[in-house]
Amino acid sequence: MKNIKNKFDFNKLDLERQVLFFNKNLSKGFKISEICFKLGISYNTIRDRFIRNNYKYNKLSKQYECIEKIFTYDDEVMEKALEKIVTKVFNSKNKDEETKHLKCEVSGKVINRSFRVYDTVLEDFTKFCKKCNYNQYDILSEFIREGIEKYSDAI
Repeated sequence: MKNIKNKFDFNKLDLERQVLFFNKNLSKGFKISEICFKLGISYNTIRDRFIRNNYKYNKLSKQYECIEKIFTYDDEVMEKALEKIVTKVFNSKNKDEETKHLKCEVSGKVINRSFRVYDTVLEDFTKFCKKCNYNQYDILSEFIREGIEKYSDAI
């Protein structure tokens, strides 16, 4: 693979070898944009090609991986993680409470807003977001909406 000098050489490789080429260069410390520039190929082309073939960049491993390997969490694991975060956010002591599913039915204009949050909660939230397919604002919107519904009678 040392003979790969441009996008024409790169495009002759099968997909697995293309992914391997990127991962080897990423492990050497190169950035995706640097590898693309060296090849003379657009980042969007690489991203779309890899996604179309079930490969996505994993921020934790800093490698392209098969999507099934990145998102191996089944529904039960996701429900437990979501329940833990919701419990911490609302300081709920009731551990037998029914787990809520992330619906992401919230819609409207996305706006920026600053909130103060405990560092331990933020750390758990950030880890959770890295492991799932939702944006942070989708998850936060859903958590806030569910909290309002759950606790509106208590006010």
